[in-house]
Amino acid sequence: MAITSFIEKVCVQPAVLWSYTGTTDGFGGGEIFFAPVAIKVRWEEEQTITKDSNGLEFVSKATVMIPDSAGEVKRKDFLYLGTLQEINNEPNPKNVFSASEIKRFTKVPMIYSNTIFVKTAFL
Repeated sequence: MAITSFIEKVCVQPAVLWSYTGTTDGFGGGEIFFAPVAIKVRWEEEQTITKDSNGLEFVSKATVMIPDSAGEVKRKDFLYLGTLQEINNEPNPKNVFSASEIKRFTKVPMIYSNTIFVKTAFL
């Protein structure tokens, strides 16, 4: 079994992804997100100490494996463990109590590939 098939098989939990698009004022206020989309993930709730992109330590409350088929994911996007129906398709993740911001994100290419990646988000 190829590793990509394995990742697709273990990523069975429903999740919602809001992609961060920027701010309305250019200074961090009025954040804008694309409409939420349903994806499948492997969500591991565990507290780990890790570093963000600025090298500052933080306690990650969950590590989420995201299959390459879910599309692009990046820091500042938000994830929610559950379905679109559970959140009534809410367009703003900050209005969803248990939605979490991606504070660190890794994207590692598969062995012998420069087009297929294993993606991991730290919330």
